[in-house]
Amino acid sequence: MKTSNCILILCLCLVAAYALPSLIDTQVHKDIRCLCHAVSGCYFLTNCAKYSVNYEYWQKAGSPVLSVDQIPDQKAYRACILNNNCVLNTINNYVQAQGEMDCNCDGDFNAEDMLAIHFGACQNMSLIPELARRQWRYNNCAKEKMDMPTGSCIPDAV
Repeated sequence: MKTSNCILILCLCLVAAYALPSLIDTQVHKDIRCLCHAVSGCYFLTNCAKYSVNYEYWQKAGSPVLSVDQIPDQKAYRACILNNNCVLNTINNYVQAQGEMDCNCDGDFNAEDMLAIHFGACQNMSLIPELARRQWRYNNCAKEKMDMPTGSCIPDAV
């Protein structure tokens, strides 16, 4: 009986150790939601992933999976980019793996730097496709004082 209890506790510890942390409703979530709005014009995290998180990006982010028994393959990737928390973890892991670089030289690591790193353009932000439109989207999103909508696509004025 004691052995089975120890095995159960060990299994629960392993699951807890490898489960994705919840980034929902955190500052990281807010920053990435603005990044996603800049990318796609929408606040849908899964829409953002569809446009900017390919299989290679996901692998560089450590191949986050939804469950510990999932093999990190194409099927796990497709499942991940359809899950808000997994998208958050993927983008956050990718940015963190690149290091906290101050891409815009403002003396601070912030969501604008995350945007540049997300596009792989920290050394030269002009390489970001449609930079002006994406900066406009990001800056307007970041100025919002209230919680952003979870599922709206807002037309651009630019």
